[in-house]
Amino acid sequence: MNDTTIIKAISKVHSIITDLLIFISITLFTIYFTLHIGLKLDQFILPGLQIKQLYIKWDEKIVVDIDSIKITKSNTESNFDFKSLDLKNLLKIPLLLESIFSEVHIRQIQINDTNATFRYKEKTKGYIRINGPTLNLIADVAMNDHLLLLSIKEFTDRSSKTTLNGRIVANVQDHRLYGDLYINVADAMPLELSLLADYDKVQLWGKGSEVITKSIDPVVKMAQLGPLIEPWIADYLKGEALHLEYFKGTLIYDNPISLLDTLDVKAYYTNVEYTFSPGYAPAISPQVDLSFKDRVLYIYPRQGTFYGQPGGTTWVKIDFETPSNPLL
Repeated sequence: MNDTTIIKAISKVHSIITDLLIFISITLFTIYFTLHIGLKLDQFILPGLQIKQLYIKWDEKIVVDIDSIKITKSNTESNFDFKSLDLKNLLKIPLLLESIFSEVHIRQIQINDTNATFRYKEKTKGYIRINGPTLNLIADVAMNDHLLLLSIKEFTDRSSKTTLNGRIVANVQDHRLYGDLYINVADAMPLELSLLADYDKVQLWGKGSEVITKSIDPVVKMAQLGPLIEPWIADYLKGEALHLEYFKGTLIYDNPISLLDTLDVKAYYTNVEYTFSPGYAPAISPQVDLSFKDRVLYIYPRQGTFYGQPGGTTWVKIDFETPSNPLL
């Protein structure tokens, strides 16, 4: 290869690179100029997605206004699961809104048979509304000084018969989420619940908001403790009223069962029957004090009787660390 051939090759490569840089510069300028003055689309269609009346503008941040979005999913994808909420992803939403958008307004969002509407604007109260076969949500949204406030007026998950209301605050700077909620789990356990969440874990604490008189079986089944543990809580323990004095614990997202390691609960049941072994008569007590800590459930009957005989100062310890043989 002579010098002329090498020079021609270098010149050609240089020309291609120059043309490419010019094309990229023109494209970026066109996109910037278009977004700066505002881009309008009557309709935008992709497989499973249809957007109507899209307006997007970029000043210091992005403004988005959409008349309607229609998303079509398979039946299995569209079912909402209350337990599938991912706090890791929820914590990313405030950061995205605060960093990129100054205003987002979507008048109608349709996902199969679920409808929603959303409005967000910096330093102004917005809202989110969701209405579906199993899920209802009405909430206000506000963003000020790196804090996103979600004021939940009504949340209903009909599949689990769970309702809640309260306030959640997300701090964009320290990537934490704080919440104070009133929640009725499975229409059986009304709670005052506080939480502090980050990308790795959520700390929970609270108490019963009122005396619990309904069966807690649905709540125990929602917790999915397994067939070796569930009967000790749901089947063998029956009472007139449960008084939940406090609970606290930490749940690590990548290891949910670790909640049992930190769960600390204190409660008492009134007018109780407790069956320690199937086939035997239950122990009866006007009050049973309950304590759960370090994976161990402590049961302290007060003035209890067993087969009509006084139980004295007996107590029971059930170790859930070894559920195959839990009674100690």
